[in-house]
Amino acid sequence: LTYLCFNVGNNGPWADARVRQALRYALDMDSMVQLAFSGAAVTADSIYCNSLSCHVTPDADHTYSYDVEKAKALLAEAGYPDGFEINLWSNENQSRIDLCDMIQNAWAQIGVKANVQIMEFATELDLIHSGEHDAFIMGFVSAGDDGDFLHDNFYSTEDYSQNTSGYKNPRYDEIMDKARTSLDPEVRQECYAELQDLLNEELPWIPMACATNDYGMRATLTGLDP
Repeated sequence: LTYLCFNVGNNGPWADARVRQALRYALDMDSMVQLAFSGAAVTADSIYCNSLSCHVTPDADHTYSYDVEKAKALLAEAGYPDGFEINLWSNENQSRIDLCDMIQNAWAQIGVKANVQIMEFATELDLIHSGEHDAFIMGFVSAGDDGDFLHDNFYSTEDYSQNTSGYKNPRYDEIMDKARTSLDPEVRQECYAELQDLLNEELPWIPMACATNDYGMRATLTGLDP
């Protein structure tokens, strides 16, 4: 999963979910993903990639289209009709650099100035884990039905070494605790669906792309199961 993370714990304008939603509406994500990955990715609609059994298609109320006017309206509602500045980081990955350029141009259309900075990966991680970021683009390999991914990245008691968005929500913690203590896979799946919907509403992360894997093989090779 390629995603855009906001530091919602540093009290910037993006600490308001309406601002994060506005920034998402300002992005023509389908076009951006196709350009940045040269067609070798699909647009993500959840923090779980759609190939995973625990992926749930988001509720219609929490699905985002490209809508610049709605983005402007949400910014105005949140008290930022003239926009603001935000620092956007990436490491030296060309697809992520391309996404940063497109995001910078898109957000400029709603009055938000994104100051893009590209840095070495280890340096970026050190700064993120210290909570010094506004927003960054990163990749994460999300696992399946074990709860660790959803717990470590968004649970309130986790610090910036894991919960890099600084996201804190008692309702999220309550559902997460239920998922991690239930032995019933159906209960866990219901919890994960609710958690994905909550994250799609509040957007501490903006899911961007799920990369596809291409394999080259001899014509005589059969039975390959990646």
